[in-house]
Amino acid sequence: MKPYAKAQLIPLEGLNDRRRVLTDEQKEQIKEIYAKGNIGTRPLARMFGCSRSLVVLIVNPERARKVQERFKAHWRDYAKRYGNAAHAKAIRNTRNYKYALYKAAQTSAA
Repeated sequence: MKPYAKAQLIPLEGLNDRRRVLTDEQKEQIKEIYAKGNIGTRPLARMFGCSRSLVVLIVNPERARKVQERFKAHWRDYAKRYGNAAHAKAIRNTRNYKYALYKAAQTSAA
């Protein structure tokens, strides 16, 4: 198998996944702080450097489940809005990122 093809099999986990904004520990901190009731979602979002909607999804798992169900039901609408060219560019960038991770692992192992 060619190196570029091998690189595509790398699962993006933890901090290698650039889509991930918060660690599991930070999510737990957000839940604890919010449960005390002294602070709202906007200040929490500012404190942790993320969006308010992400904080809402963290502190309200029922809301997160509903959003996920809606996306599953209407993913074609989101795809149309996003566009084929933008999607192709995002896929290309992810492949190149995975290949860079693969090359870095090869050079550090050698």
